[in-house]
Amino acid sequence: MKIALTIGASDPTSGAGIQMDLKVFHSLEVYGLSILTAITAQSTIEFSSVSLYQKKL
Repeated sequence: MKIALTIGASDPTSGAGIQMDLKVFHSLEVYGLSILTAITAQSTIEFSSVSLYQKKL
């Protein structure tokens, strides 16, 4: 099984960000892992805000 890691921001519309990366991984039959760096508030029409994820591991 192939595995890939994506590091990036979330896009609730699934047009970009880690959601799109995971969709592409799936289409290529690759198991996707993700690390979230930011959460955005947006729609397909407008971008409202971004909140950076700052928890230290």
